[in-house]
Amino acid sequence: MAVCAGAYNLLHNHNQLMCGGKQREYWIRGPLLGEGSYGRVYKATLINSSSSLIAVKTSLSETLRKEFEILVHLYDCPHVIRCLGYHTTQEYYEGRLLVSNNLLLEYASGGSLLDRIEKSGGRLPEMEVRAHTKSILRGLRHIHGLGFVHCDLKPENVLLVAENNGNLTAKISDFGLSKERGTVPYVCGTRAYLSPEAKLYGTQEEPSDVWALGCVVLEMLVGPDNAWGGAKEEILALIIGRKMISEDAGDFLKCCFTSDPDRRPTAKSLLLHSFVDDYAKHLFSSANASVEDAEYGFSFHFDFDDDN
Repeated sequence: MAVCAGAYNLLHNHNQLMCGGKQREYWIRGPLLGEGSYGRVYKATLINSSSSLIAVKTSLSETLRKEFEILVHLYDCPHVIRCLGYHTTQEYYEGRLLVSNNLLLEYASGGSLLDRIEKSGGRLPEMEVRAHTKSILRGLRHIHGLGFVHCDLKPENVLLVAENNGNLTAKISDFGLSKERGTVPYVCGTRAYLSPEAKLYGTQEEPSDVWALGCVVLEMLVGPDNAWGGAKEEILALIIGRKMISEDAGDFLKCCFTSDPDRRPTAKSLLLHSFVDDYAKHLFSSANASVEDAEYGFSFHFDFDDDN
């Protein structure tokens, strides 16, 4: 599999620069951003000419090395969280030598999509949902195009990154459970976002990511499943019947929740769906479309361009 030369050189240089347990000469650890079974994520400052903010994911598990290797391949995708480097450090704890793996990532000042949903009272405006959905689809198109399956797409694994122009871009993150297409079958991820084929047959390929995307979009529009009860198809029928979402949104979700994975649309084909393409561009063709958010202190600006 080919690797972008620029990405490889950059990450290789970071790896060489920050080895040997001397990371505090190059970055300073800040507050804890989150933690889970994977380890912890800290806000940090990269000590260089720009002193830029970064996120450092740290764990005793070597799965971070695998995540790093996948992110190297995805370095050029603007809708995947960017990896800035990887290194290990050693320290003694209670007489034992521990090796810590550290993954340096771009900092997402807008938090996660889950944070955004919760701050908005459990639902997002459909205009905003369309924009985030298009960004996630572009990320999936790139991921799948390079032969990877994410396997754990959910709101907390989508981060909102502030760009230089002030816009917030949704970017897919957390590739700790990701795999290459066609590798030995195994099922992983969060059960609420697993596709029927993953639950029934242990099959988890690109169509499973599309199903998970449908779950994410549904959650952005109407809130989490546990607030409704029932299967995805039942919830969808209920909210369509109550006209809680637009026809475009309903049809898009039906596509994502196609039961047969062989007939489920790809991320690439869904980028042509009116939910994220024609209708969105017709209503919000300028860069001025925005949603104010006092909690975060900035506006969400959306660009609906012609690049599917």
